[in-house]
Amino acid sequence: MAKKKTTTTTKGGAGFGGTQNDDDESGVMKETTVNDENFSFDVGTPVWVKDANHAWVAASISKVGSGDLSSGEGTSSLFFECTFAEDEDDGREEKKKNNSNGGNGGGGKGGGKGGDLSLASAQPTTIVITKENAKEDLALRERNTEEDMVKLSYLHEAGVLHNLRRRYSRDEIYTYTGQILIAVNPFQKIPHLYDQAMMEMYGGAEQGELSPHVYAVAEAAYKQMLSEGGSQSILVSGESGAGKTETAKHIMQYLAHSAKHEDGTSGVEKQVLETNPLLEAFGNAKTVRNDNSSRFGKFTEILFDEEDKISGAAIRTYLLERSRVVRVSDPERNFHVFYQILAGASKEEKSKWRLDGKTFEDFYYLNQSKCVKLERISDVVGYEETQNAMEVVGISESEREDVFGVVSGVLHLGNIDFSPSPEDEDASVVASNAKGSLEDAASVLKVDKDRLEKALISRQIVTADGAILKPLSVSDAKHNRDSLAKMLYSRLFDWLVERINQAIGNKKEDEEDAEDGENITGGKKSKRRFIGVLDIYGFESFKKNSFEQFCINFANEKLQQHFNQKVFKMEQEEYEKEAIDWSYIEFVDNQDILDVIERKVGGIISLLDESCIMTSTTSEQFAQKLFSALDDEKRFSKPKRSQIDFTLNHYAGDVTYESENFIEKNKDYAILEHTEVLSTSETNILRLIFEEKENEILNEGNKPPPPRAKKSAMKFTSIGNSFKHQLNDLMKKLHGTEPHFVRCVKPNQASVPSTFENANILQQLRCGGVLEAVRISCAGYPSRKPIELFLTRFGLLAPDEAAKFFTPGKEREALEGILNVANLQEWQIGKTKVFLRSGQMAVLDTLRSKKLGWAAVEIQKHVKRRVAQKQYKRTKSAAETVNKYARGMFARKIVREIRQTKAVTAIQAFVRMSICKKQFAETKEAAVKIQTLARAVKARKEFLELKERNLAAIRAQSVYRGQLARNRVKEIKKEQRDVAKMLEAKSELEKKLEAERARAKMLELQREEEKVKREAEEEEKRKNAEKEREEREAKEKIEREKQQEEAALAAKKAEEELKELRERAQKEELLRQETEQTVKKELEEANKTADQYEKALREALEENEKLRDRLAVAEAELDSFRNGLKTPGTAMMTGGPGGGKSRARIMNGTPLSASSLNTPMSAGGGEMDQSVDKEVPDSTSPQTISLKEDHEALRALLGHERAHEIFATPDGSPALAVIVFRCLLRWKAFSLERTSLFERILGAFENSLNRNAKDDNKAVAFWLTNAFALLHLLHRTLKNSGNRNRRGGVGILDRINSTISSRLKSPPTMFNQQPSISGSSDKENADANKTRRTSVDGNGHGNGGGGGGGEESVTAILGVKQIEAKYPGFLFRQSLGMFCEKAYGILRDNTKSMISPHLGSCIQAPRQRTGAIVGGKSTNDKDGKHMQLSSHWMSILEELDTILLAFTENNVPKALTSKFFTQIFCFINVNMFNALLLRRECCSFSNGEYIAAGLSELENWLNKNAAVVGEAPKKELRFINQAVQLLVINQKPRKTLNEITLELCPVLSIQQLYRICTMYWDDKYGTETVNQDVLKQMKNSMMDQQSNNQHNSFLLDDDSSIHFNVEEIAESSLEITLDFQSKDDLPEELAENEKFAFLSTRLTAGGA
Repeated sequence: MAKKKTTTTTKGGAGFGGTQNDDDESGVMKETTVNDENFSFDVGTPVWVKDANHAWVAASISKVGSGDLSSGEGTSSLFFECTFAEDEDDGREEKKKNNSNGGNGGGGKGGGKGGDLSLASAQPTTIVITKENAKEDLALRERNTEEDMVKLSYLHEAGVLHNLRRRYSRDEIYTYTGQILIAVNPFQKIPHLYDQAMMEMYGGAEQGELSPHVYAVAEAAYKQMLSEGGSQSILVSGESGAGKTETAKHIMQYLAHSAKHEDGTSGVEKQVLETNPLLEAFGNAKTVRNDNSSRFGKFTEILFDEEDKISGAAIRTYLLERSRVVRVSDPERNFHVFYQILAGASKEEKSKWRLDGKTFEDFYYLNQSKCVKLERISDVVGYEETQNAMEVVGISESEREDVFGVVSGVLHLGNIDFSPSPEDEDASVVASNAKGSLEDAASVLKVDKDRLEKALISRQIVTADGAILKPLSVSDAKHNRDSLAKMLYSRLFDWLVERINQAIGNKKEDEEDAEDGENITGGKKSKRRFIGVLDIYGFESFKKNSFEQFCINFANEKLQQHFNQKVFKMEQEEYEKEAIDWSYIEFVDNQDILDVIERKVGGIISLLDESCIMTSTTSEQFAQKLFSALDDEKRFSKPKRSQIDFTLNHYAGDVTYESENFIEKNKDYAILEHTEVLSTSETNILRLIFEEKENEILNEGNKPPPPRAKKSAMKFTSIGNSFKHQLNDLMKKLHGTEPHFVRCVKPNQASVPSTFENANILQQLRCGGVLEAVRISCAGYPSRKPIELFLTRFGLLAPDEAAKFFTPGKEREALEGILNVANLQEWQIGKTKVFLRSGQMAVLDTLRSKKLGWAAVEIQKHVKRRVAQKQYKRTKSAAETVNKYARGMFARKIVREIRQTKAVTAIQAFVRMSICKKQFAETKEAAVKIQTLARAVKARKEFLELKERNLAAIRAQSVYRGQLARNRVKEIKKEQRDVAKMLEAKSELEKKLEAERARAKMLELQREEEKVKREAEEEEKRKNAEKEREEREAKEKIEREKQQEEAALAAKKAEEELKELRERAQKEELLRQETEQTVKKELEEANKTADQYEKALREALEENEKLRDRLAVAEAELDSFRNGLKTPGTAMMTGGPGGGKSRARIMNGTPLSASSLNTPMSAGGGEMDQSVDKEVPDSTSPQTISLKEDHEALRALLGHERAHEIFATPDGSPALAVIVFRCLLRWKAFSLERTSLFERILGAFENSLNRNAKDDNKAVAFWLTNAFALLHLLHRTLKNSGNRNRRGGVGILDRINSTISSRLKSPPTMFNQQPSISGSSDKENADANKTRRTSVDGNGHGNGGGGGGGEESVTAILGVKQIEAKYPGFLFRQSLGMFCEKAYGILRDNTKSMISPHLGSCIQAPRQRTGAIVGGKSTNDKDGKHMQLSSHWMSILEELDTILLAFTENNVPKALTSKFFTQIFCFINVNMFNALLLRRECCSFSNGEYIAAGLSELENWLNKNAAVVGEAPKKELRFINQAVQLLVINQKPRKTLNEITLELCPVLSIQQLYRICTMYWDDKYGTETVNQDVLKQMKNSMMDQQSNNQHNSFLLDDDSSIHFNVEEIAESSLEITLDFQSKDDLPEELAENEKFAFLSTRLTAGGA
């Protein structure tokens, strides 16, 4: 056992120490004891080494020994040799240089404690540290980073710096230190960090649940205010340029977002946010460190009402830097507003304020610095934002003009110069070249010029004998001018703050609550709640520090005291929560330095006020007064080389102040002459400000002067004393709130991105109190781990002891056993955590590393033995195999030679045969090609000759037929005298002509065939008649030209005649309308007398007889023309037998057939017998009453609460759609001009759907199926009228007109005439419907043949005639499509709402207890993981099965089912992917395995139901699949960017990949994410996309639109049975009603 054991505990930031053991007996564990006498590290331990340039650099222990490190002193001491290590985030430009002074410690502190660790230009690779310096210069190093630095294993200065640097390199600018948020300014815009989605994500989240963010601090303050009812404060601090103002803006934006009114009625949130640009314009300026530095402190109280909404705000400002108005150092700038008004004001405004034609160089207060414009800030835009902000907070336009007038007046005051008076050397006058500036200043300030000049060059002194006017010298006059400018600007700034408070808050409440923060209402006290945001200057220490730095550091000392008390309180609460002893922890208070500054007697401020009262006191006298009064104070000291400087020891370090200008800067002069002049201004703002302040100015001062003493009109107020009272009020208010701290850090002095200066950061952490918080933590128990994590990591040190943890009541014994094995002391065990002293965690890590190393050696031994055995067996087997194969090789070689000889002979024979065959085939192929070309040339020549001959004949016939048609038109015009008779005759004729057209076309085809035969016979005689043909062609050509000219003249004449015919038709139409009106009146009178009905009937019968006679004549003419078509066309042209008679008969006026004119008539010509105007059915007729009763019966049944059950069928067929469709056909509803039947049916559908929309998906699926089926039936039944006349089709005159026009444009030939389909049976029509999409009517005519008007053809329903529906029918079809989309959307939204609650639990694996450690091996319960997976994922699968069952039971079409599940799986993919990227704890290795297991269940479900849902939904999971694949892939650091983007995750964007890679952490094997080079490439790519204004969001959007066209799917093929086998298939309510008996009969053409 151990022979020697000692224990020690170290303090401070070194982060190591503890106990180690020497075991000389067993030889198994050999460790070194570490204490004050014998201090040691193991070789290979990673450490941090202190460096003068880089603060801390990475290294590792390469040697531990003892020897003589100092020359000449013969003493030996323990030393450590450190080798600098490669660290990717080290921050040094040169990590390793040439070796120099490696062994003797010449480059470091090897010789003593006071050595230097700075790296020279030739930097050594090693450095030697002695044991005495090790505690200060060495610190243990770890690679892991933490979001909360309190969780670091080694909590020390180097660990904090390393953690911040690593996170900053990944654009993670926020880090916790306990409850303190550290914000490192990135100096660039980071995508997605402050967008709306990020605000929504942090809403309601606990602090620490998500990644560190300023939104988390604001949310914590807001939630704590709501839960505890007390006010909160958020203290934002940091040096200039660290980002304090921007951080405060983000806090206010988040609070405005979280506490805004839901109805948007309150505009207070916008007013509060707009105060930022307004105060920045008047209070911010460019400094050496920051382009937008706040030159004042600001505390913003955001007030909340009883409903926890923002009701207002109050702003308090502290210590505005007034001296900047008159003094500006190069390269700084004055306040922004001066540059904004010169750059952004319009010409009219500049003219009004006397600024026209002037630039920045023309004003003394601006031209002191050469810096005029800023790179990142536009003064023009700033002016517009300032104007807009003033408008939002309620400053009127006139007040805005006055404000900018005062600003212009300050600029003009600076240009007023002075010269000595010629009458008095001690007096001064306004210089001649400054008269214009004086006039400009008086004009814009609206004061009297003479009074202003008098106030500037003289001062009034009041004595007992009267007032004395004292002239001022030139220097005093300039100082007087600057005092006026500073006072004017300061009062204007105060007025703006007060005006803002009036606009955004309740001033009376603020005044009443200033003392105790409570309101008295109705006799009860109700505490007013607010969240205060403090944006104040950070600690400052320059080469030269003056009064401003003194006040700023005084404020920071106050805040640091408050900060220390809060941090100590948090540590105390942590220890009390865990029930451990903490009483011995020390707390350091800085009250002593505050006493030196602010105590009433002997304090620096009180001594400064005494020196200011005595006007003759100089800076040297003030400094001597300080030295004598504060000589005994430890925090106060005097520099050796200065007589007027003094040094204060602040919490952040020593600061030396120059007291030379303290007295002057502490005086706030209030000159009565200035007040009197400005109070008489015509500007409302100035008059209001200075009239209210006049009495205060007269009463200000320290003590009234003694009697008869002279009294100056210049009153003095102490700025330091006022600032002290303001700080006391602020601290009183802060003590009444619960504070939250945000420390802003500036990473580099150049204000550039991606640059991290270690030494600079470390100094800011000291100034910000962060290291003080770390020191307080280190004073207690800096290392703390949850018990389960502690056992998981260190349980292997004592497996038997760790196993007790899983025995009830043995938990504490298990932990004590592990700690005792490690020989640690002064540790404590809390309720949920183990608390260790500083350095003890390092001891445990060392022991763990050694044990793991020994285990690895043991494993390697067995593995190497096994490898050697396998290698020996493999070698022996290989030797035997080589022998076997060698013998076989020689045998195979002999056989191969025999086979090759035989094969060569066979190959030669085959080659000779192939050559001969090829030559024969080529010769044969050439002969065949020659013959083919010769025959083709001959055939083409004969075909062209035949074509030209036939074309000439057909054109001649066309001209003759056109002439005959025009003659026939003239005859018809003469016969049509009466409008009604002409229409009836036309209808009858069109019927006959339509019937005969098909026959005429068939005859035409026969004639063409006979013509082809004759031409074939004449072809034999072609060679003998070649010369005759050429002459005949020449003659025919001349004749054709003449015929074309005649045809053109005839067409022109026909157009004129048709124009007259149309005019006459219009007149006849007017006559017809008048006749209609007359007939309507007559019909009303006809009800009175039955005789008139009989008379009208007899007249109609007589007219019918006449029309029948005319029809007989027309039929005779058609028969004669039909006979003429049978005559061969060549006889007419060549004068053959009968040719002359035929030509004479045609010229004499024999009527032509309609088919010969190729008239474009519609397929629905059979409907021409309908009347021109349909009359509305009589509502009192018995037939109409019966129909209404049928309508009401069907509508009542459709509107029944159980309609989906009444019409349900066992096989899910759409019976309801079939019933409604057949009823509409039966009642001929589609042919009605006006009807409300469709509205009643659709209303019943809507009511039933709304009843079942939320709770019954099966019912919604039922209505979707039946509505879709009905829509499909309507698409296949209803046809559009196209270009037809709505009242009766195309008239015969229009057909003749179109025929003539078409003939003139393109004469028909034998190649473009197409025969019509006629005589087709029902069976043939049914077969045609299956093979082509053509609308076929009951007679077999094609719908696209004539007047379809360009409508797309659809497949007709077998047994149902297509109907030309009226407007109500088409409106019903359109509304039905919208109903289908609504039902589909309800099903989709219901399914999403059922799945959404489970998705949040599916992206994170359930937390399990670590398995018991038995015998050094861990056992995990895999079945438990499966049970957890089933409880979350299987719920989603059950919901999917439920909705799929509803779809299959109701026979929802497959196209709709596939689209539906595609959108559902898209929703699952988007929600899970977005949640994964927003939560860092989900981006772990084990969580990726858990999500992958769930996704495999979803894919199995899709494969199982692929026949129903299709393959499309599976593709929607590609984003989450590839993201999970990236999480669980092995060897991530070896993957390149191309492998990730092109092979592993091709669909993910760079932003998404960067997000996953930076948030990844391995909680199972401890592996790393992708290497830093890949992350840098991703980051550069993101910046390039940002510069190109590309979309940078990494979140996916869920598309809720409907991804299909209902009409297109409705036109697709769908099998619907329209016949019911018997009444048993009908619902009982319809089967019992005899009016619906037609539903059980078989459907026939033309209706139900």
